[in-house]
Amino acid sequence: EKPDFPEVMAHLLAVALLALGASGAPTEYNVVVEKLDPTPVLSSVLGSSAYQQVFNPSWLAAGQHSGLVVRTQNCSATVGGSCVHCSGTGSKASILTFSPLLHPDDTLEHPQFGPITEKSVFFGPHDSSDDKGTEDPRIAFDETTGTYYMFYTCYSEKSVQLCLATTATNPFNETAWNRLGPVGFGENSKSAALLLHGLTINGTRQHLLFWGAGTIRVAMSPNATHWPNQGEVFLSQTKFGNDKVESGPPPLKLSSGDYLYFFNSWDSPTNTYKPAWAILDGQDPRRIVAEAAAPLWSPTLPWMQGVAPFTCNVANVSFLEAAHPISLSPGNDTFRVYFGGSDAVVGTAVISVVYPAKKQREVYWYTNFGNNLKDDIGPGGAFDPSKPRRGSGIYGCCNVVAVSDDGSSISSKYSNEFFQNYVRTAAKYGAVVKAVMGNITEAKLTEANAAAVGKQLVSLAKATGLSGFLMDYEPDRMTNFSVYPAWIRVVAAQVQPHNLTFAANVAGWGVLQNYAAFAATKMSRMVSMSPAYYGRNVTLDLHVVQEMVDAALSVDQVAVGLGSMLTGNFSWTPAKLHQFVQGVGRLGVTELAIWPAGIDSVSTGNTQPWYNDVLHQFLAHEI
Repeated sequence: EKPDFPEVMAHLLAVALLALGASGAPTEYNVVVEKLDPTPVLSSVLGSSAYQQVFNPSWLAAGQHSGLVVRTQNCSATVGGSCVHCSGTGSKASILTFSPLLHPDDTLEHPQFGPITEKSVFFGPHDSSDDKGTEDPRIAFDETTGTYYMFYTCYSEKSVQLCLATTATNPFNETAWNRLGPVGFGENSKSAALLLHGLTINGTRQHLLFWGAGTIRVAMSPNATHWPNQGEVFLSQTKFGNDKVESGPPPLKLSSGDYLYFFNSWDSPTNTYKPAWAILDGQDPRRIVAEAAAPLWSPTLPWMQGVAPFTCNVANVSFLEAAHPISLSPGNDTFRVYFGGSDAVVGTAVISVVYPAKKQREVYWYTNFGNNLKDDIGPGGAFDPSKPRRGSGIYGCCNVVAVSDDGSSISSKYSNEFFQNYVRTAAKYGAVVKAVMGNITEAKLTEANAAAVGKQLVSLAKATGLSGFLMDYEPDRMTNFSVYPAWIRVVAAQVQPHNLTFAANVAGWGVLQNYAAFAATKMSRMVSMSPAYYGRNVTLDLHVVQEMVDAALSVDQVAVGLGSMLTGNFSWTPAKLHQFVQGVGRLGVTELAIWPAGIDSVSTGNTQPWYNDVLHQFLAHEI
């Protein structure tokens, strides 16, 4: 272990850590309308509804059945006639009907739905609180409890309020729904999209509710049926000039871990409704990481405008309220959406979200090469197959491969057969093995020696199955530092073309903090040691990682070391480890290297379960 990283002034650290505010997920999102169907999927004019107005649908999938829950009204309208602005009680009141999807809608073909008739009704006004209608449903399903949550607008002669109903049985049966009444957000509250288990704060899972028309707010609660306050303003306008916004369907999880959130917008002078999108941070969906610079489309087709050969309820409306994934593939996720047109019909489109796929993350564990490997990585160890994954490779330590006294060759106290057995055993647990090198001095660091050493490392790897090497040379100072990076450059150039990695330890002290010189060698990885090992000051540790990232040829060249013991100089806690590993991930670093408890007489104790949990979350891109 080496001296502590020197203390620096806090205000300098604040500047260095600004980049940590960005999401670790890709932010170069491109949202593409693959196909906007030219004709509606539900329309009284086209004969698919016995009701004049069918619009603002919500997607519902339960068991073997899926389809659209549709806001439905029955005000008399004529083709090419005036917009009727349907409202009232009795037959004019909004009811909810269900139209089943007849065939899968996961292609670009026009989806087919069952016709809407009187038998399609499954929810509607029940007393004076909603005698003018139950409007604009948005449904979310909690897989952990089997509960459906339907937020909708209770419209009455006296008020307009956001209401909630739930069921854990049959969502297609009105009697199965438990009407919980107004949510409590007050008059003119409406349009709520529920994101279940969207956020964890102090170990408690929180649900998020994106709601509102004109301005979208986000409320938070651990109980999806009880919302203590209206929450904070989330979105009040678009980037393309519309000054009013309204929530769309519940946010949809992307393969990147972020969320796709559709919302609607309009401008006050014309009241022309256009759908848009935002990407929400998977770690904190209250934060927008990307947003539409233009609407998905405008209401340019006759059935969106409310002109012949269609009828009109409200002119120039395209209002997106239903969506579900049809293909999730890292870097390209595709969704089918449904929307209301002129508040009279239901249209559909296919939308893709294209983005750089996340890079695979790795966690390497240093192991004592002389021990029984099964004791290190088998049952109860870092690669226990009965536990969540928390490792992908091994740095066999230490001085496993030694440089000879004259610097021109390598040797090892372990036979090729021992290496082979070690590699095979590790492979059974899903781990690759890289050997830690040592026994080097400044006098041995010549380019001629490096060329010879590099060739012999390639031969050793081919004979044993090793995947690479890590140079562990830790001088406090050197007479001529430049010879070390030059040596690394030559060895790396020999080793890396053979699908092998070559790395070297660096640190936040002495000559080993000359990150730019090490990066210029083009070696596979710079693997840090202290101060990040300790967990004494997460802010300082992240500052060191930021310096490495800034100096590296690319962030892929950076690996961050951590100690897993809790004794001596090491002071990790669950909160500090989570903060640090999350910060490392947000900087784009994809490899951690763990110096584990129990590897030597100094590093005593055991790696705690919570420590392994954080490593698993890192590998799974959950933090």
